[in-house]
Amino acid sequence: MVSAEPTILSGLAATLGCSEPALKLLLSLVVGYPIAFFHRKTMYGKNANLQHFFFMLCGVAIGVYNYKFGVGHSIAAVVTTYVLLKVFGGTTAGVVICFLFNMGYLVIGYFYTGTETYDIKWSMPHCVLTLRLIGLAFDVYDGHRSPEALSKDQKITAINRVPSLLEIAGYTYFPASYMVGPQFPMTRYLGMINGTLKPKDQEKPACMVPGLLRGLGGFVYLGIYQIGNIYYKDDYLLTEAFASGAGSQVTRTEKGPRRVSRNLL
Repeated sequence: MVSAEPTILSGLAATLGCSEPALKLLLSLVVGYPIAFFHRKTMYGKNANLQHFFFMLCGVAIGVYNYKFGVGHSIAAVVTTYVLLKVFGGTTAGVVICFLFNMGYLVIGYFYTGTETYDIKWSMPHCVLTLRLIGLAFDVYDGHRSPEALSKDQKITAINRVPSLLEIAGYTYFPASYMVGPQFPMTRYLGMINGTLKPKDQEKPACMVPGLLRGLGGFVYLGIYQIGNIYYKDDYLLTEAFASGAGSQVTRTEKGPRRVSRNLL
């Protein structure tokens, strides 16, 4: 079997001591910053459908870059959930069926793609997607209940209509949260799109500097982990030596063998 030709990305991943899929994931998170900047400067407050389409297009492109045709799984889940919501609306049956479909799809995906190690495959963002779509079904359900039966938080997140397919797609593939989260209700996303997230008499809040500072903090934590992983491999926790209580484990780095004490872990 002929091995694949090394690429710039694979060479950079080897230099950094990480896998190529992990480096792709990191680049996908970083690209969210110029996407957010472009939207902020050119599209914020403009036509809502145009913004939904922009976010959907960017998110799908990120998915294709990481998983190629594996992004089809998320597209199937989004379209199916939309159809289920249109058919069952804000009913108990709609919540149950959406839950069973999305959770079942995820579990089957784990069954066919899972290995003994942590893999970065299409099933990773699909976990985020599953929680998001199930949460959407609950929010639509809450939107069709009596307001008196809702808690304070439910009144904020409830949706009294079934969102359009384009709205759900933009919400699902929102580039800043599609790959690894975080989760947020669709009402917050729609508020940002429609310009109602903040009072209209207020100026747009400064977001670029706070966003960059939080991103920098994340890279600091990532750097600490990666440097530590050079000396104390986390995959040692999966070895028989650790499970059996052996006193030490010899791991090999580019500089040669290094003895790692279990007590240090």
